[in-house]
Amino acid sequence: MSKRIPGVTIGIVFYNEQERISKCLSALLLAYRFYLRTSPSVPIEFIFADNGSVDLSPRVVEEFCRKNDLPYTLYFSETNNMARSRNQILLLSKHQYLLFIDADCCPQESWISKYLEMAGKLQGERWAALGGENFPPLSESETFYQCQRLLKKNPLLFLNSTQLLSPDKNQNVWHVPTCNVLYRAEVLQDLGGFHDSFVRVGEDLQLSARLIQNGWKIIFIQGVAVEHFDRTDFKGWFLKCLRYGSVQPRILFSYPTATSRLRWIPFLLIITLCLLFSLTPLVAGLGVLAMSLLVPVFVSVLNRNFKNILPWIIFLNGTIISYCLGYIFGSCKTVLPLLKLQSAKTINETD
Repeated sequence: MSKRIPGVTIGIVFYNEQERISKCLSALLLAYRFYLRTSPSVPIEFIFADNGSVDLSPRVVEEFCRKNDLPYTLYFSETNNMARSRNQILLLSKHQYLLFIDADCCPQESWISKYLEMAGKLQGERWAALGGENFPPLSESETFYQCQRLLKKNPLLFLNSTQLLSPDKNQNVWHVPTCNVLYRAEVLQDLGGFHDSFVRVGEDLQLSARLIQNGWKIIFIQGVAVEHFDRTDFKGWFLKCLRYGSVQPRILFSYPTATSRLRWIPFLLIITLCLLFSLTPLVAGLGVLAMSLLVPVFVSVLNRNFKNILPWIIFLNGTIISYCLGYIFGSCKTVLPLLKLQSAKTINETD
């Protein structure tokens, strides 16, 4: 491994985040000052990557950093490729740790300090990534965020590993998203960083699978949560779910033993529905209609949340449908090229 100097690089990739990035910057400043007051053991730097924003996001970042004397670098990417920008941050960083957060997230005040404290405690462990929870903003009362909170409380409905865990203990997981994760930069560098074929989503999940396949641990830790000011409209959320679903098959087929088994659930659901509709279309249709109403109601009763039941029904069903459609699309993109390759190979062998 190539040696890096002790320290932490905080990486933020953004694209047209003028409306939300100020909250992130203010929270990062508080976390940075808290760290300097309490345990300034290693240097901290900030590297921002602008993915071709056409709004005032870069100006907001520069003005904020200069005003508050933050040690920062602003990199301008030529493409809106998330993986390439993360790799550029990895390349520009010379520090031992790389701490990623999304531009629409707000960390807690002790965020940096707790990450470094835990990294110190795990000296000697073969870990490559530490990550924590990300949750919808508690201060926001919007219907959309209430639906998100309800979704993330239910493991089988939300297939993100960090949302399935109790926040009061540390444990090994399959994946932690890059909206809140600390990497050992040397490990990422030796693995070649993020795969830039994952342009907008999935680059972190694919990296997690590669880390596990190479024998590295990914650890969920308590006390490093971030508020995630995600999409605030149903259309944007469903499109996001569609994109996330579309990259899952490629990762699952490539790393079947290095990803969570929960991520196979959409496949089982799709196959079951296809079989039911082919055998008894009327009964299957009525069954799906009944389940689309009963499951959201059951989840509401289970969590004692009876507000906004109609938006919640729309939100949950739309999320499941979007993910499944993404899985179908992603499966076709993954399997068809393999079939063509196998067919060409067979023809060549015959000749």
